[in-house]
Amino acid sequence: MPTTTIYAADNRRATLEAGLGSDDWDDLLSTSDADNINTGEQNTFAVRAGALSGRGGTTYRLYRWFCFFDVSSITGSNTISSATIKIAGRAAVNDGSIGLYNSTAFGGDGTSTIETTDIDNVGGTSYSSNQYGSPGYSSWVSGNQSTNSFTLNATAISAMNTNGYLNVCGRNIYYDADEEEPPSSDNYLGLNQWLSTNATNSAYRVRMDITYGATAVAWGEKMNGVLSNVNNKYNTVLSSDMDKANDTGG
Repeated sequence: MPTTTIYAADNRRATLEAGLGSDDWDDLLSTSDADNINTGEQNTFAVRAGALSGRGGTTYRLYRWFCFFDVSSITGSNTISSATIKIAGRAAVNDGSIGLYNSTAFGGDGTSTIETTDIDNVGGTSYSSNQYGSPGYSSWVSGNQSTNSFTLNATAISAMNTNGYLNVCGRNIYYDADEEEPPSSDNYLGLNQWLSTNATNSAYRVRMDITYGATAVAWGEKMNGVLSNVNNKYNTVLSSDMDKANDTGG
């Protein structure tokens, strides 16, 4: 089956940062507005669930990474069978981790750039069959030319084939997505999201490798353009008993 690579557009990936002055983790998890949008190429704090202790007590940070892939050029006449998102990583610190989940940022269908209010436009539906970071997940590989591969699950594949796009959010798994408990230290994970204009590192932009095939078209109970009737037979089989013709479902 043919394969192709789709890159996330430069203005369709960013981290939303929230928590300046926040002293309540539960409130921060449901915040409706971020403090800052980070679109930097080298993003040390791309996904963060952090507790910072100081003279005024403990404050928290919540950072979520958002990314949008337009795959309509493929799904217009084809069906995606499998796909893998590849991301160049930076270091994971303490219990820094990342899982990919559904999102409705970027206007939902990619018609808008990221807004600070998108930080709450996330869901808990996992989009990948593997996760990275700690504790207990695959090791997050760091370095400008390294890649970490997320194998997209059936839910993500179905969303792409239905919508013509994939809208994802990278979240800390244990503290953010699963809400197991408030963090007790500063936990974060970084990634590199090079711009297409960066000649040195553009090959390591956030991307999706896709395998696809032509979408099956119903045979419509016709053979060589002739409509079947109750008595038609093809190779001695009544047309009314056939589910497929030449491997094409009816």
